[in-house]
Amino acid sequence: MKALPSEDPAAQGQDPAADQPSELQPPHQDDARPWAGDAYDEDDESDPAQAYAAFTGPGGEQAWLDKAEDGTLTGWVRDESGQVWRYSDPDTWAIDVDDAGMAEAGGTGGQPDPGAQDPSAGDPAAVDDGGLSLDCGSLG
Repeated sequence: MKALPSEDPAAQGQDPAADQPSELQPPHQDDARPWAGDAYDEDDESDPAQAYAAFTGPGGEQAWLDKAEDGTLTGWVRDESGQVWRYSDPDTWAIDVDDAGMAEAGGTGGQPDPGAQDPSAGDPAAVDDGGLSLDCGSLG
């Protein structure tokens, strides 16, 4: 007749304390990514100075939002280390910017750059904003 293995870890040559977490251990470090966007390493991101909306954070972070001609919004964050994060979801970008305590630092707000030539100048029918607007005042 075979004997069943002993359920006592000490009898099996194991240290019973090895299975028990010590109460004196430091808390588990959160290894979650700091930003919800996708890491972007192409080095061809847009210029924050020309962005639809721009924000700065207390640690030197930058965030900006681009608005394409078709109304598509793309969010960007440059963290304090210089890593750039790209957001295809502007709501997620807005949450990260707000959670980081960033403050509005500029942006065109949908207005053309005063130094740029407006191709639709003189032709009011050529301007079509699609009825879209974004209130960036609530993001900061």
